Amino acid sequence: MNAPLIGGLIALLCIGGFATPALADVPTTAPAKSEISMGPMRRMTIPAMKVVSVSGETTFDELVELIGDKVGPLIDAVTGGQSNTSVIFVYHDVDPINNKPFRIDFCIPVPDDAKAPEKYETHKLGEFDCATMLVTGSVNDLKGAYGSLIEQMMKAGLKPGTETREHYLYFESPESPNDVTMIQIAIDGRQ
Repeated sequence: MNAPLIGGLIALLCIGGFATPALADVPTTAPAKSEISMGPMRRMTIPAMKVVSVSGETTFDELVELIGDKVGPLIDAVTGGQSNTSVIFVYHDVDPINNKPFRIDFCIPVPDDAKAPEKYETHKLGEFDCATMLVTGSVNDLKGAYGSLIEQMMKAGLKPGTETREHYLYFESPESPNDVTMIQIAIDGRQ
Protein backbone atom coordinates (compact mmCIF):
# COMPACT_ATOMS: atom_id res chain seq x y z
CA MET A 1 0.00 0.00 0.00
CA ASN A 2 1.51 3.32 -0.97
CA ALA A 3 -0.53 6.10 0.58
CA PRO A 4 0.10 6.06 4.36
CA LEU A 5 3.38 7.93 4.35
CA ILE A 6 2.56 10.54 1.71
CA GLY A 7 0.93 12.91 4.19
CA GLY A 8 3.97 12.88 6.43
CA LEU A 9 6.07 14.18 3.59
CA ILE A 10 4.03 17.30 3.23
CA ALA A 11 5.33 18.22 6.67
CA LEU A 12 8.37 19.39 4.81
CA LEU A 13 6.37 21.85 2.72
CA CYS A 14 8.05 25.19 3.26
CA ILE A 15 6.95 27.29 0.30
CA GLY A 16 5.10 30.16 1.96
CA GLY A 17 1.38 30.63 2.27
CA PHE A 18 -1.36 30.74 -0.28
CA ALA A 19 -4.05 32.03 2.03
CA THR A 20 -7.24 33.45 0.63
CA PRO A 21 -7.72 37.19 1.15
CA ALA A 22 -10.95 36.66 3.11
CA LEU A 23 -9.10 34.67 5.74
CA ALA A 24 -5.67 36.29 5.50
CA ASP A 25 -6.26 38.55 8.51
CA VAL A 26 -7.58 35.82 10.82
CA PRO A 27 -5.24 35.66 13.80
CA THR A 28 -3.47 32.36 14.20
CA THR A 29 -2.39 30.74 17.39
CA ALA A 30 -0.34 27.61 17.50
CA PRO A 31 -1.99 24.86 19.51
CA ALA A 32 -0.29 23.73 22.70
CA LYS A 33 0.43 20.44 20.99
CA SER A 34 0.01 19.21 17.47
CA GLU A 35 -3.68 18.74 16.68
CA ILE A 36 -5.72 18.15 13.58
CA SER A 37 -9.41 17.83 13.01
CA MET A 38 -10.44 15.09 10.60
CA GLY A 39 -13.82 14.76 8.96
CA PRO A 40 -15.35 11.40 8.14
CA MET A 41 -14.35 9.43 5.06
CA ARG A 42 -16.53 10.22 2.07
CA ARG A 43 -16.56 8.37 -1.21
CA MET A 44 -16.68 10.97 -3.97
CA THR A 45 -16.22 11.35 -7.66
CA ILE A 46 -14.28 14.56 -8.06
CA PRO A 47 -15.31 16.14 -11.40
CA ALA A 48 -12.75 16.67 -14.13
CA MET A 49 -11.19 20.13 -14.05
CA LYS A 50 -8.79 22.18 -16.13
CA VAL A 51 -5.48 22.95 -14.43
CA VAL A 52 -2.20 24.67 -15.11
CA SER A 53 0.51 22.31 -14.01
CA VAL A 54 4.13 21.42 -13.80
CA SER A 55 5.45 17.93 -13.14
CA GLY A 56 8.56 16.40 -11.76
CA GLU A 57 10.05 13.09 -10.86
CA THR A 58 11.42 12.68 -7.38
CA THR A 59 11.89 10.44 -4.39
CA PHE A 60 10.72 11.17 -0.88
CA ASP A 61 14.27 12.17 0.01
CA GLU A 62 14.22 14.88 -2.68
CA LEU A 63 10.54 15.92 -2.51
CA VAL A 64 11.01 19.09 -0.44
CA GLU A 65 13.55 20.47 -2.90
CA LEU A 66 11.22 19.78 -5.84
CA ILE A 67 8.30 21.47 -4.06
CA GLY A 68 10.45 24.53 -3.43
CA ASP A 69 11.65 24.63 -7.04
CA LYS A 70 8.24 24.16 -8.66
CA VAL A 71 5.30 25.34 -6.55
CA GLY A 72 6.24 28.95 -5.75
CA PRO A 73 7.06 29.78 -9.39
CA LEU A 74 3.86 28.02 -10.55
CA ILE A 75 1.71 30.10 -8.19
CA ASP A 76 3.49 33.29 -9.29
CA ALA A 77 3.03 32.48 -12.99
CA VAL A 78 -0.66 31.59 -12.72
CA THR A 79 -1.74 34.28 -10.25
CA GLY A 80 0.63 37.11 -11.19
CA GLY A 81 2.26 36.97 -7.78
CA GLN A 82 -0.90 36.83 -5.68
CA SER A 83 -0.84 33.82 -3.44
CA ASN A 84 -4.59 33.41 -2.91
CA THR A 85 -5.15 30.16 -4.77
CA SER A 86 -5.65 26.49 -4.05
CA VAL A 87 -3.03 23.98 -5.16
CA ILE A 88 -3.40 20.27 -5.87
CA PHE A 89 -0.53 17.79 -5.55
CA VAL A 90 -1.08 14.61 -7.59
CA TYR A 91 1.12 11.65 -6.63
CA HIS A 92 1.52 8.78 -9.13
CA ASP A 93 2.67 5.22 -8.27
CA VAL A 94 4.35 6.12 -4.99
CA ASP A 95 6.41 3.49 -3.14
CA PRO A 96 7.33 5.13 0.18
CA ILE A 97 8.87 1.97 1.60
CA ASN A 98 11.62 1.65 -1.02
CA ASN A 99 12.01 5.38 -1.78
CA LYS A 100 11.75 4.74 -5.52
CA PRO A 101 11.31 7.68 -7.93
CA PHE A 102 7.71 8.70 -8.64
CA ARG A 103 5.98 11.39 -10.65
CA ILE A 104 4.21 14.27 -8.97
CA ASP A 105 2.10 16.96 -10.63
CA PHE A 106 1.61 20.37 -9.03
CA CYS A 107 -1.67 21.83 -10.31
CA ILE A 108 -3.72 24.99 -9.99
CA PRO A 109 -7.38 24.81 -11.10
CA VAL A 110 -8.25 27.41 -13.77
CA PRO A 111 -11.32 28.31 -15.88
CA ASP A 112 -11.84 26.27 -19.04
CA ASP A 113 -10.81 29.18 -21.28
CA ALA A 114 -7.54 29.89 -19.42
CA LYS A 115 -4.25 29.82 -21.29
CA ALA A 116 -1.09 28.43 -19.76
CA PRO A 117 1.62 30.90 -18.77
CA GLU A 118 4.98 30.49 -20.50
CA LYS A 119 6.85 27.31 -19.43
CA TYR A 120 3.63 25.66 -18.17
CA GLU A 121 0.87 23.54 -19.66
CA THR A 122 -2.85 23.20 -19.22
CA HIS A 123 -4.66 19.90 -19.19
CA LYS A 124 -7.71 18.27 -17.67
CA LEU A 125 -7.36 16.36 -14.45
CA GLY A 126 -9.72 13.49 -15.09
CA GLU A 127 -12.75 12.57 -13.07
CA PHE A 128 -11.47 10.91 -9.89
CA ASP A 129 -13.28 8.15 -7.97
CA CYS A 130 -11.78 8.37 -4.50
CA ALA A 131 -12.13 8.25 -0.76
CA THR A 132 -11.72 11.72 0.73
CA MET A 133 -11.18 13.29 4.10
CA LEU A 134 -11.23 16.98 4.97
CA VAL A 135 -8.44 17.85 7.40
CA THR A 136 -8.04 21.08 9.35
CA GLY A 137 -4.70 21.73 11.02
CA SER A 138 -1.01 21.65 10.34
CA VAL A 139 0.03 19.87 7.16
CA ASN A 140 2.85 18.49 9.29
CA ASP A 141 0.22 16.18 10.79
CA LEU A 142 -1.36 14.78 7.61
CA LYS A 143 0.29 11.40 8.14
CA GLY A 144 -2.24 10.57 10.88
CA ALA A 145 -5.12 11.57 8.61
CA TYR A 146 -3.84 9.25 5.87
CA GLY A 147 -3.67 6.40 8.35
CA SER A 148 -7.23 7.07 9.48
CA LEU A 149 -8.55 7.39 5.91
CA ILE A 150 -6.92 4.14 4.78
CA GLU A 151 -8.26 2.34 7.86
CA GLN A 152 -11.77 3.62 7.07
CA MET A 153 -11.38 2.57 3.42
CA MET A 154 -10.42 -0.96 4.44
CA LYS A 155 -13.39 -1.21 6.83
CA ALA A 156 -15.65 -0.14 3.95
CA GLY A 157 -14.13 -2.76 1.64
CA LEU A 158 -12.41 -0.17 -0.58
CA LYS A 159 -8.92 -0.90 -1.90
CA PRO A 160 -6.60 2.12 -2.35
CA GLY A 161 -5.47 2.77 -5.92
CA THR A 162 -2.16 4.12 -7.19
CA GLU A 163 -2.99 7.85 -7.34
CA THR A 164 -3.30 10.16 -4.37
CA ARG A 165 -4.19 13.84 -4.41
CA GLU A 166 -3.84 16.55 -1.81
CA HIS A 167 -5.97 19.62 -2.45
CA TYR A 168 -4.71 22.52 -0.35
CA LEU A 169 -7.89 24.56 0.02
CA TYR A 170 -6.43 27.05 2.49
CA PHE A 171 -2.78 27.27 3.49
CA GLU A 172 -0.95 29.66 5.81
CA SER A 173 2.18 27.69 6.74
CA PRO A 174 3.18 24.08 7.39
CA GLU A 175 2.62 24.58 11.13
CA SER A 176 -0.64 26.55 11.00
CA PRO A 177 -3.65 25.07 12.79
CA ASN A 178 -5.80 26.88 10.18
CA ASP A 179 -4.61 24.95 7.10
CA VAL A 180 -7.42 23.09 5.30
CA THR A 181 -6.54 20.12 3.09
CA MET A 182 -8.69 17.56 1.32
CA ILE A 183 -6.80 14.30 0.98
CA GLN A 184 -8.05 12.03 -1.79
CA ILE A 185 -7.02 8.40 -2.32
CA ALA A 186 -8.03 6.66 -5.54
CA ILE A 187 -10.29 3.65 -5.22
CA ASP A 188 -8.89 0.67 -7.09
CA GLY A 189 -11.57 -0.24 -9.63
CA ARG A 190 -15.22 0.69 -9.50
CA GLN A 191 -16.53 -1.04 -6.34
